[in-house]
Amino acid sequence: MSNDVEWFTMKSHNSIAKSLVLMTVFITTSSAMAYEEDTHFQVTYVICRFAGMTDAEALKVAAVDQGMDDSPGTVANGGTGGIIPNVPEEWKWHALDRDGLMHASGVLHRKQLLYDKAITRPDASSKLFYLGVFFHYQGDTWAHRHHYDGHPHSYADFTTYNTPFGHAYDFHQPDRPPFDPVCALLNLEDGLRYAQAFVRDALHRPTRAFFNNYQAIANASIDKGWKDEGKYYHQLNAYGAANSPQKVMSDLIRNQINSYRSSIDPSFGFRYTADEADFERTRGWLNTTCHTYAGVIGERIVVPTKQQKLAQGYTHLTSAGIEAGWR
Repeated sequence: MSNDVEWFTMKSHNSIAKSLVLMTVFITTSSAMAYEEDTHFQVTYVICRFAGMTDAEALKVAAVDQGMDDSPGTVANGGTGGIIPNVPEEWKWHALDRDGLMHASGVLHRKQLLYDKAITRPDASSKLFYLGVFFHYQGDTWAHRHHYDGHPHSYADFTTYNTPFGHAYDFHQPDRPPFDPVCALLNLEDGLRYAQAFVRDALHRPTRAFFNNYQAIANASIDKGWKDEGKYYHQLNAYGAANSPQKVMSDLIRNQINSYRSSIDPSFGFRYTADEADFERTRGWLNTTCHTYAGVIGERIVVPTKQQKLAQGYTHLTSAGIEAGWR
């Protein structure tokens, strides 16, 4: 057993019979297993720039983050039709609870381990690469938890989806911010804290002044008056005084959600759910936020194109390669 998993006890997998039953559910849903590209690439890029990284630094981190889903060797689901669970990758890189044995404390332990791996690499390029690996896991600690039904919006008090079938019951929706905008905001704020710490502790530079001393938005909630067509499609309330960091952060999530289209979904009782985000449409809405607040942020930030992401080359990552790099 590798050093990074010695802290929790290995137990046997579920019975074959139970797995076959769950596999039927999983194949029917064909569920994705992570926040999608609009969060893992586009929002990660923006939050790294907010923290004070350069364009090149943020692009690398964001491309690695999304590369964890783009690479067959690290994606949570593979095989026929891209729907067969890759169980080791699910818990290593996508914050799913390993057979329900890790619990929130174990998931957070691994989250901190991945961050520590990033900041202790021997050179800046390697640090940025492993920060991208970390950010994928960090985002999934928010997406891959049970939502609603009495589950709190809490950093440490949550129930994760488990290997091997993740959030098959909820289909793709936990991967999309309109499903749980408060969780999306908490992920954004959490990411900003880590990105700022990385700039200070790994890159040894000051963070962007505008977001220094950022105060998290307390008791965030959904906007009941906005297009609230049921449990499965929401908008975040607006927060923060004009031109404040809180206003920028909440507007970023609100505009990300604005970029989504919705449709009636038979899987959710013919209620409205979010369709998969369109890359360029979301890029336009996020750029609108960045351009609107360029004056107070101190720079006009432009979200990279998909071509720029692909040019980074992080589409053939493997678990073995990632783990070899930190030994």
